[in-house]
Amino acid sequence: MTTERALRTEQLRTIWLEWMLASETLSEQEVRRQVDFIERAMAMPPGSRILDLTCGNTLHLQGLVKRGYRLTGADIAAEAVELARRELQDEGVEAELLTCDLRSMPFKGLFDGAIHMWSSFGTFNAAEDLQILVSVQKALKPGGRFILDVMPRDRLVREFQRYFWFEDARKDKVILERDFDPLSGRVTTRWILLKQDGSTIHDRRNEQRQGL
Repeated sequence: MTTERALRTEQLRTIWLEWMLASETLSEQEVRRQVDFIERAMAMPPGSRILDLTCGNTLHLQGLVKRGYRLTGADIAAEAVELARRELQDEGVEAELLTCDLRSMPFKGLFDGAIHMWSSFGTFNAAEDLQILVSVQKALKPGGRFILDVMPRDRLVREFQRYFWFEDARKDKVILERDFDPLSGRVTTRWILLKQDGSTIHDRRNEQRQGL
């Protein structure tokens, strides 16, 4: 890979990460409603330890910390963890954050509960997704509870868009081309970066099983 192509590939990866985090936005009221649900479903006292997988923009993590729970955020992407760390520093919220492979997390019986929000489950193949679930089970104490957020298939079909685009901070255009397989529930997204000089790079593709 040439230096120029490597730089463009890194730009596309950065755009993907920033777009994913920016799309994970909720109103304060909705965050409060979801944190209320997590608290009710977990049914555990403040001070309990909760693991937040793919903690994203830390909205749920912050909400739970402010209610007295001890949070650990884990993500496979170092860039996401660094962005989360900066977000917590800006908000004055304390929580443990670490980069680790969710399929083989270094925890055993440490947490009272775990959450996996933003419908981000399903980016690996079926066997690897199972590894994540087993890893979560190992991380939980006996009787620990796990909340897994997934998108209903009917909503995915109703709201599915095959194409859409946006501009990044450099005013380059990013085009997303998506396919949905209703049998497997997998969404395949092709990321195309269209530079202002007319050149393109489209070497990033990701898949996710949704619509469970």
